[in-house]
Amino acid sequence: MSAPEHAQDDEPGAGEPDPVVRAYLGGIDRTLIAKNLRLTPEQRLLQLMALQRMAAELRRAGREGSRWSCSACADRSSAPTS
Repeated sequence: MSAPEHAQDDEPGAGEPDPVVRAYLGGIDRTLIAKNLRLTPEQRLLQLMALQRMAAELRRAGREGSRWSCSACADRSSAPTS
């Protein structure tokens, strides 16, 4: 039996993958995909929530760092030069 006519080029059994799909396959870590698919939906949500907390912390740290470097620049610009 042959593959159905409506099969996509990137589906199993459809022959060679589409050139665009083939170009992206090298940058995909399939072990990470498999690892995440083994997680329960609850574990995936907990992982997502942890990532969101980390992103919020990085944004906060970036804002604080930005304020610090701005005040440091202002201090340096007002310092007398020799």
